[in-house]
Amino acid sequence: MGIFKKDTKNSITTELKTIAEILVEDFRFSRSYLSVVDKLFMEEKKKYESTYNFHRTKIAELAKNFHLRMVFFDGKEYNEGLPVTSLNIDEFGEEERLIVQQTIEPTILTADGQIVKIGTVILSIAPNEMNGVEAAHKNK
Repeated sequence: MGIFKKDTKNSITTELKTIAEILVEDFRFSRSYLSVVDKLFMEEKKKYESTYNFHRTKIAELAKNFHLRMVFFDGKEYNEGLPVTSLNIDEFGEEERLIVQQTIEPTILTADGQIVKIGTVILSIAPNEMNGVEAAHKNK
């Protein structure tokens, strides 16, 4: 699993799991909040963006106080070792090179890399990736 450590000693406390859930729910709410703020007039938009930035600072402090970090894999090459669950992995063949297109829920790790909460992502085929038929025709 690479640099990520599974919770083999059950050292992830209920408290850390609860804080991780709060971080994930905040992330989900923030996406919705920003999509609404984006539709406001500029003057109102600035006010709500300022409030949002203050809120994000407080959430980052909370995570830091508990030695947690949110990890996003957007744009990264997908592999079986990433601590994420893909919602659409069954849409692709085994030979296709995939990337994480969008994070639905971030992965939450401790400072030393222990997984507190596995993230959820949507995958897509990596850019400039040719399927087998196109590659076969190109090589002829």
